[in-house]
Amino acid sequence: MRKMRRRIIWISACLGLALGVLVVRIFYEQVIAGGNLAARARNETTQTRPLPASRGLIYDRQGRILALDVPDAVIAADPHEVKKPAAEAGVLAGILHLRASVLVKALTAPTSFVYLDRLATTAQGAAVKKAKPAGVFVTAGTRREYPLGKLAAQVLGFVGLGGRPLAGVELYYQKYLAGKAGQEIGQFDAAGNFLAQFPHTIVPPVPGDSLQLTLDAVIQADAQNALQQAITKFHAKSGQVIVMDPNSGAILALAVYPTFDPNHYYRYPAADLGDPVVTDTYPPGSTFKLVTASAALATHTITTSTVFYDPGYKIIGGVRVNNWYPKGFGKVSFDKAVALSDDIYFMDTGLKLGVTKFLRYVHLFGINSPTGVDLPGEGAGIVLPAASVRPIDLANMSFGQTLTTTPIGLLDAACAVANGGLLPRPHVGRALLNGDGKVVKKFHPAPIRRVIPRWVAAEVSAAMRGVITSHGTGTSAEVPGYVLAGKTGTAQLVANGKVSNRRFMASFIGFGPLPNPKLAILVQILAPNPKIGFYGAQVAAPVWAKVMGESLRYLGIPPQVSAQTAPIPMTVGATVPDLSAKPATAAATAVSRLGLKPVVVGNGPDVLRQYPFPGTVEKAGTAVILLTARPAAGAKVVLPPLQGLDMREVADILDELNLGFTPAGTGYAVDTKPAAGTAVNQGTGVTVTFSAPVK
Repeated sequence: MRKMRRRIIWISACLGLALGVLVVRIFYEQVIAGGNLAARARNETTQTRPLPASRGLIYDRQGRILALDVPDAVIAADPHEVKKPAAEAGVLAGILHLRASVLVKALTAPTSFVYLDRLATTAQGAAVKKAKPAGVFVTAGTRREYPLGKLAAQVLGFVGLGGRPLAGVELYYQKYLAGKAGQEIGQFDAAGNFLAQFPHTIVPPVPGDSLQLTLDAVIQADAQNALQQAITKFHAKSGQVIVMDPNSGAILALAVYPTFDPNHYYRYPAADLGDPVVTDTYPPGSTFKLVTASAALATHTITTSTVFYDPGYKIIGGVRVNNWYPKGFGKVSFDKAVALSDDIYFMDTGLKLGVTKFLRYVHLFGINSPTGVDLPGEGAGIVLPAASVRPIDLANMSFGQTLTTTPIGLLDAACAVANGGLLPRPHVGRALLNGDGKVVKKFHPAPIRRVIPRWVAAEVSAAMRGVITSHGTGTSAEVPGYVLAGKTGTAQLVANGKVSNRRFMASFIGFGPLPNPKLAILVQILAPNPKIGFYGAQVAAPVWAKVMGESLRYLGIPPQVSAQTAPIPMTVGATVPDLSAKPATAAATAVSRLGLKPVVVGNGPDVLRQYPFPGTVEKAGTAVILLTARPAAGAKVVLPPLQGLDMREVADILDELNLGFTPAGTGYAVDTKPAAGTAVNQGTGVTVTFSAPVK
């Protein structure tokens, strides 16, 4: 009994001691350490979640939306919580349009967090929530959308994952577009759900400013369409078109091909995502002659009355350099040299100008320096340093070879001629707008500098007018009703470290309407198929005319209809098809069916070259010359009919037939001596009389 009592007392004492310890522990936890433990609990459940700011919208100059943020959903998972990876992957694959095998790999990854789809739509997010797959959760997000797809993709750029801008104005104007992120501080349960019973703090995000561009979506679309058609027609590698206001430097269109869709930029090769208009450099070819002409007039090295003799070639330091027409044009004046793009005249001009003066104007025109355009990654042209320039280098540079420039830099130089001598600052940013649509900042870049006097700009513009009228190399750039100035260019490109005779840059640059131009445009087509065409007049000038004409009409700029300035009207007739590489007999039949007269020259099986060029409109009965082979050595040549062709076409044909060429007058061919149909020896000189009839 006593023993039993001691046991009870012992047990009671133990229980009392244990209870005492428990009470002390509770007291410690609740009173002494309670504050610290509560703080730890709050720290473990309290999270600071960023509240991303919406990016500003991007508009064109007319207020059309080019880029905006749209809501989306981010789908993620904790693989440790996933119960049946294969089954859940099957469900998610049907909703997210992803491969089940990819999802299984993600859902079984050795991590506690993995993204499944960071660009899901809100509808897909709702469907995932409804399916309730274990360990998978959905959070709201936004993504950048470009509602006009490929329009102006190189200008707009694109935004990557996490709202990171990667190109274009999205990158250049990031500090304005991005806004300021906010944050939410509160307590959340293990599943990430907000615990509303506890206090929380919200710092709201500040949306970014919107950006209005100088681009016009209509002009941009026209430029892209015209460029793509030319690339397809001539099987070219790439190309670009820039439309600019020559007075302010505002860029109205910047078209590049190949291009991409910024909504799905990750589906395109990296090479297509760049903007060669501002980053890449090319030899400008004869479009550069406007710089040489301006420099020579401004320094009084030549006048508009200066005449040089062109025998078809020039030997400099033992090196022979041929004119584009190797038979030569004889005595050539300034205006005629510009109109006919006479290489010899500009070589003589450059050599007379000298290295120091020549390079001074190259620098003044900004050929070898960035323009400062508000687009990322701008490059600069390459020009030999003065100490390294040999006479042959100076001669080649004078007509646009042995130096390079960016397309935007070349057009900027032309703008200086168009506006009276001021080099403008190209730009695509027009204004910043706040959330209420009010303008908070306007962009009005001042001109960079004056490069030539106004009288020099007027003289060069007048000479460039001759390029497009009846006696120049760029008649295919004419836009009925408007007085325009331009310059053709056909630059040889470098392939495998050497200047190629098979790869060309066909280009056309110009502005108008004169005397106060509103638009300046550059068209460049890289590596067209030479069997189809490669001259700037043939490949690029028609694109230029199409974009210029459509832009002038769209902007409401009325035609000029005075008798002195009206362009040569075209008689409605048949459009000459592209006959290159076609069998000669089939080509001749196709020409006859159009009511035109086929003239096959040579005994080759297929058409090598044709005149007039494809796409021109000719009246019934006009001769279409189909060159099939160069004449055999020593063989006589039958002179084909040349009436109705312009001077460059005539020069090409006679060169192919190994005949000399002496032009008389300007315009279109009206007579030849000897007469068409005469059999003559190779090397015989042919005098062709030109006039300006209705073609």
